[in-house]
Amino acid sequence: MNLPWSSHGRCMALTFLVCLGAVCSAPAQEWELVWADEFDGPDIDLSKWEHEVNAWGGGNNELQYYTDRPVNSFIEDGKLVIQALQETFTGPEGTRNYTSARLRTRHQGDWLYGRFEASIKLPSGQGIWPAFWMLPTDRVYGGWAGSGEIDIVELIGSQPWRIHGTLHYGGRFPQNTSSGGARSGIDFPAAFRVYAIEWDPFQFRWYVDGQLYHIENDWWSSGARFPAPFNQRFHLLLNLAVGGNWPGPPDETTIFPQRMEVEYVRVYQRMPDLGPFVPISGTEPTVIQAEDYGEGGLGYAYFDNDPGNAGGAYRSDDVDIEVTSDVGGGYNVGWIEAGEWLAYPVNVEAAGFHTLVFRTASQDGSSFLLSKGGESLTGPMPVPETGGWQSWTSVTRSNVFLAAGEQVLTFHALEGGFNFNWMQFIPPPPDLDTDGDGIPDAWEILYTGSPTGLVAHLDSDGDGFTNYEEYIADTDPTDPESRLTMTSVEVEDGMVFTAWPASTARVYRLRRYALESGVWTDLLTDIVPTDIFLSVTNAPAEAGMGFYQIRVSLPE
Repeated sequence: MNLPWSSHGRCMALTFLVCLGAVCSAPAQEWELVWADEFDGPDIDLSKWEHEVNAWGGGNNELQYYTDRPVNSFIEDGKLVIQALQETFTGPEGTRNYTSARLRTRHQGDWLYGRFEASIKLPSGQGIWPAFWMLPTDRVYGGWAGSGEIDIVELIGSQPWRIHGTLHYGGRFPQNTSSGGARSGIDFPAAFRVYAIEWDPFQFRWYVDGQLYHIENDWWSSGARFPAPFNQRFHLLLNLAVGGNWPGPPDETTIFPQRMEVEYVRVYQRMPDLGPFVPISGTEPTVIQAEDYGEGGLGYAYFDNDPGNAGGAYRSDDVDIEVTSDVGGGYNVGWIEAGEWLAYPVNVEAAGFHTLVFRTASQDGSSFLLSKGGESLTGPMPVPETGGWQSWTSVTRSNVFLAAGEQVLTFHALEGGFNFNWMQFIPPPPDLDTDGDGIPDAWEILYTGSPTGLVAHLDSDGDGFTNYEEYIADTDPTDPESRLTMTSVEVEDGMVFTAWPASTARVYRLRRYALESGVWTDLLTDIVPTDIFLSVTNAPAEAGMGFYQIRVSLPE
């Protein structure tokens, strides 16, 4: 359910749709770029794309073996190239006479609603079948085609003058209802063209080079109310198939290799005002009531399978809200069905591994998950059978990492048949050390953005100080120029003024070593500063040469 992804010593530094001419069909301000790959690196970005390696034929009796070999997919001159070859290839799933590649963004880029576009030079030839398309990530309504398929563009290689945009839905295979449209009249593979789809809660619109050529605004899915199944997260796919039921096999006219070239892939979403961002405290537990989801309406702040508020309470949206008998009273969201979701704008004050508690009730049990930006935060969460719709229990998930700042969290029903009252966010204790390296999560997140960003005994910036030493000194372990510095200024009458940056979370000791006597003299002992620096005046300064030493430690 989503809305339209220790050491001891010094500190580590912390450490749009750009519309060009007629490419954009809607006013630019309606969309915001949320994900893109411009293919400007030397290799395919595996943090965005995953290769599917198989020879099962895509359920269409295709003839290729999809591989992750560089010969089948690679970056060339700022473009992704998917290349189909005529060759004998044997893998775990058998032997095929063609190879190619199929890439997807599943779990690395998943979205509900938006504009999805790519600049592609399509190949052509008998038996050649390139596609830019989408599949559901969680398959809320079961296997294909019940959970849907969105084809942004397909081309049958023997018909280079026609492209297709299609929806698939209905029941589980072999049931398959499809609806869509085609655009004909030009040689599509002759040049790079921008293929796009705009997906709103109740409508799909297909474009090529900014020209609208088809609209779909009615579909259905077995056992669920329109607009299911297109009310769940989908991910992107790019592939070049050889053969199959639709295009038929290659023949003697088909030339290999075949190349599908992609200049970029971009994803945009509408960004409605969801209302104020509810603060999630960094020090105290925060409770957010289920009925206090965001503003913005159907498809942006929530999705509910049936019209109207069955409980008749609290809000006039289609979300079913009723008075609850749970401890503390108030309201709960009820009559929850699979595929429904609620979006909550929050502002997390402190990043870290939180404990999340969800208050639920169910006659027969169910499941849900909490996500952010298309990525699951909790994984599937079971709702136990409680024996009644107002018999409540708490479901807990520990070690859920929340980044700091404003974000939208989405509560998504994987199954129906439960009620939801509230969720609680319990922040981590300040000394929590998830990776056990001696450096608290809070410090590692501050400087690396990750609670496992440092290894204590290593020297991340190569400055001669270990990460743990830099942690104690409260400086940046990724910046060699970030060091604990002390200034010593000798003034009249032998007075020496010494100052250095400090932290209220550290304990400091200052002492002076006289070279002539070989004696250490404590000037400050076990001082916890109340400001961002410490200073001391050594009066009078001892005669002769010497040096000062600051020792930093953690409070006991």
